[in-house]
Amino acid sequence: MSNKTAPEFESPDDRLEQRPDHGAIMNENRARQAVPLGRMRYVLAISLALVIVGFAALYILMRF
Repeated sequence: MSNKTAPEFESPDDRLEQRPDHGAIMNENRARQAVPLGRMRYVLAISLALVIVGFAALYILMRF
């Protein structure tokens, strides 16, 4: 077994990029702690639209 630790348990110095003019700078993915949304944005938008249409249809049907 190797003694390699998970990235979240590394020392902060290992995760930071040292720049003499700005000090320690994190890379973009580390600072954001996420990945770009990609298709998830479309899944969320379509599902939200379907829920709104469903509630509107239910409202119209319940009025009669």
